[in-house]
Amino acid sequence: MTNYSPLLSIFVLAPRLRRASNRAVSIFLPARSEGYDARFYDIEFRDLLHRYSSRLAPKDQELMEYEMRRLRHHIAVVRPAGCPAFAGFADEPHGVLELVKLRDETDERLEVGELLLAPVLRQLEHYPPALIAVVDKEHARTFGAILDEIIPLGEVNGAEVRHSRAGGPSAQSNQRKA
Repeated sequence: MTNYSPLLSIFVLAPRLRRASNRAVSIFLPARSEGYDARFYDIEFRDLLHRYSSRLAPKDQELMEYEMRRLRHHIAVVRPAGCPAFAGFADEPHGVLELVKLRDETDERLEVGELLLAPVLRQLEHYPPALIAVVDKEHARTFGAILDEIIPLGEVNGAEVRHSRAGGPSAQSNQRKA
């Protein structure tokens, strides 16, 4: 049996994260529990930009503003809801633009540079991935549950089983003979 690595689970959820460079933007934001509202996310993004813009070099600040616009448009398309928080990752030159729903709340954060995966890894340690099997008499489907995502894995069709009554001393035909 191989050892489990939470990092592999992250790459199953968001495979493009493997390609990210050391010039990526990582954000962690709360999700609006009542459903998607563009104004809520506009305020959250403005607060992040305001809070972190003075901490970054001009080159990093330009990258942050560009990638934050990409993430904001992606959130408008995906419309995350039904989760306490989510993580967003963006690195356009390497084709990275991902959102990962989280099961617990996390601090609002923004990082420019290497991907910030530590908060996601902590949640994976607290909520390890699970295997789900849905079975009826002739058919079974398996799913993987990682954080707040359900991923279909496979299907199995069963083989028909013939039921035959065995002979022996308790069989009806033998009881009549006795």
